[in-house]
Amino acid sequence: VSHDLRQPLQIIVNAVQLLEEESGARLDESAGEYLAVIKSSALRLSEMIGDLVKLSRITTNALHRELTDVRQLLEEIREALEPILERRSAHLTLTGHWPTVRADPAHLRLVFFHLIENAITFNDKPHPLIEIGCLPPAEGMHTFYVRDNGIGIAAKDRERIFHVFQRLHPEGEFPGRGMGLAFCKRIVEAHGGRIWVESEPGTGSTFYFTLPSDPFPQEDSAALLKEEPEERSLHAPVEGIREALPSC
Repeated sequence: VSHDLRQPLQIIVNAVQLLEEESGARLDESAGEYLAVIKSSALRLSEMIGDLVKLSRITTNALHRELTDVRQLLEEIREALEPILERRSAHLTLTGHWPTVRADPAHLRLVFFHLIENAITFNDKPHPLIEIGCLPPAEGMHTFYVRDNGIGIAAKDRERIFHVFQRLHPEGEFPGRGMGLAFCKRIVEAHGGRIWVESEPGTGSTFYFTLPSDPFPQEDSAALLKEEPEERSLHAPVEGIREALPSC
């Protein structure tokens, strides 16, 4: 489906490029600007289709779960983002108890990356402050949070921001296509958790998300239980011999 959608867009881009190369000198300034708009819009639409394809591939069955040290994961993310943090004079702190969870590390890294990136991007302070922590486990779930001192989010927009292609600000004011939080929501829910935000305009935001605290979920336990009858059958002859022996 993505190929069928992208093919006509590529034809449009190619046609614009040919027109620019063959007739660019004969076009007036307005015509050149129109061609640039057509080309940029087609490329943007192609990127949006790519985002939707990536989003559709994030399912529970597609996850590659493994035991993941969240603290180590965050240290790797902080190291990768160090140039951006320095350029924005941002300060990132890690607080609280950090568990090992059974998750897809690549997707979990993407969740934290998007939340940290948003905390830097949507921040009008000279020194953005970002705090990442983990609350004590409750009801079988770990709760992680990313808190910032940014521009905040109005109550009416707290649900909408997790939908695809939802932007609260003009493109010229803040970059992005409005897909980061949609990816976060899909990834967290595929892991069996949920994500939400607490925020007020001008006071910053705190994004929370949960992940199961049991490193060996129900499907793994069920797989182990299936092996028990075989183990019991191996011990059955021993039990029979013990019953036949006289008591001491």
